[in-house]
Amino acid sequence: MSIVYRKPTMQDIRDIAEIYIDDMNKDPYNKKLSFPLLEKEITHDIQHADVFFVAVNTDLEKVIWIIIWNIFTRLWKKRIVIKSLFILSKYQRKGIGTTLLQKVIVLWKQEGIYKIELIAHQDWDAMKFYDKNNLKVTEMRHLEIKL
Repeated sequence: MSIVYRKPTMQDIRDIAEIYIDDMNKDPYNKKLSFPLLEKEITHDIQHADVFFVAVNTDLEKVIWIIIWNIFTRLWKKRIVIKSLFILSKYQRKGIGTTLLQKVIVLWKQEGIYKIELIAHQDWDAMKFYDKNNLKVTEMRHLEIKL
């Protein structure tokens, strides 16, 4: 399998939606997502996210991995907040996600990023992946108010 890492195009929307649906329709999310519901949000992210990359299996011409992040600068320091990080289920636990995340981390180091943040629930299976890639749980809490 050959993988290319690149920015997404509008032609990738269906593949990206499939990745979200694949992951979000099962535990712990259990959200019943559909393509029409996601199309608008994905289009917005492609057009407005600070950075949005995909990994494409070139043998199948299919997006298999996505990462979206925002860059925040405070004084002279820049930090990354990962908004989305998903890989299709059938490509999980094969080292592909780790390899791709490590490529992005190298890019971030070159850009002078001092910290990477991501909000995740401690009960998620993905915590094993985050731990393996040195993303550690901190005392930071995510607070919200529903309107």
